[in-house]
Amino acid sequence: MKIALIGGTGDIGEGLALRWGRETDHDILIGSRSKEKAEERVTAYVERLRAAGRKGELRITGMANEDAAAQGDVVVLCVEAAHAPASVHALLPHFNPSQVLVSPAVPMVRRGKFFYYAPPAEGSLAVQIAGILPADMPVVGAFHTVPAHKLADLKADLDQNVVVLGGSEGAKKTVMTLVAQIAGLIPLDGGPLSASALVESITPLLINLAIVNKRKNLAIKFV
Repeated sequence: MKIALIGGTGDIGEGLALRWGRETDHDILIGSRSKEKAEERVTAYVERLRAAGRKGELRITGMANEDAAAQGDVVVLCVEAAHAPASVHALLPHFNPSQVLVSPAVPMVRRGKFFYYAPPAEGSLAVQIAGILPADMPVVGAFHTVPAHKLADLKADLDQNVVVLGGSEGAKKTVMTLVAQIAGLIPLDGGPLSASALVESITPLLINLAIVNKRKNLAIKFV
């Protein structure tokens, strides 16, 4: 499978590239506005994976976002929430209905030292993204509550749930399989994409809990 990480040069894109690069044989396409920057990050990712003991062939390639969007079977939108709608608009000519687009970003604002969920008029970022794309291209919400820094730390053990939401059962199943291929991530079906606000809104809560309680990398696990 080809997994395209749009804006895959930092934050959650870095973590997903490293984890899937270490634990699967998927083709990982690192997208960036600059092909040169993407290629530089790929070199750094490969070095980290080799240092972590990854043997054998690594299929990680750097390219422009447009090329990654066109080639991926699953496309993960790793850009910040504020830039996500514009990025999808710009990449529309490169998508096709056979792909699955994954939306992990969360729109929020900071007031004082606390963060608050700030959804668009559509109710959630994932629903807004789906409204930009053709109706026959499935959108799946996932990875909203996964701490990006911990995900990118290959020495860190993960033990948390990832709620996956979407209107296409096949697309959800594909993404849930990809989630489960990262050791320590346990996917849960969260229902339709229209419920994605329920999960997106958990992220600022986790950040606020970490601030108040002086904790790091809080995540969720349902027991």
